[in-house]
Amino acid sequence: MAEVAAASSIVSLVDFSGKILAAGYSFLAKVARAPTEIRTLLNDVANVNTLLARMQSLANDTTHPNAKTVLKSLSDRGIFKSCEILLKTAEKCLGSCRQIDGNQSKNFGRALKWPLTETETRDTMQQLRALQDQLTAALTIDSA
Repeated sequence: MAEVAAASSIVSLVDFSGKILAAGYSFLAKVARAPTEIRTLLNDVANVNTLLARMQSLANDTTHPNAKTVLKSLSDRGIFKSCEILLKTAEKCLGSCRQIDGNQSKNFGRALKWPLTETETRDTMQQLRALQDQLTAALTIDSA
């Protein structure tokens, strides 16, 4: 039963990370001088999204002998919950610098606020990379 919950979590996380990517790339298309950290954060979210999609394929593969063990192990260690928290933080970081059409004063304030959010963004990127390493290791062990 735990693998069903893990599979459900993975589906939700793939969907959520996809929405973050869509919003982030939309932001980059509108803002010529977006902070480089935003591009890097989106790359990290995209990497996590790809790994989660691979996990989703693993969860859907009922013939794979290790699928249940890998998913249960990750779920028991709280990896999927950590992923959700990190993705919410990434969404918040992106939202803090997102431009609002027709509201130049608010957009200017967000640009000034960015340096305060920059540290949180870097911390989130570092944690996303650690999460990527854990997901990659699980997929590597599974395919061995």
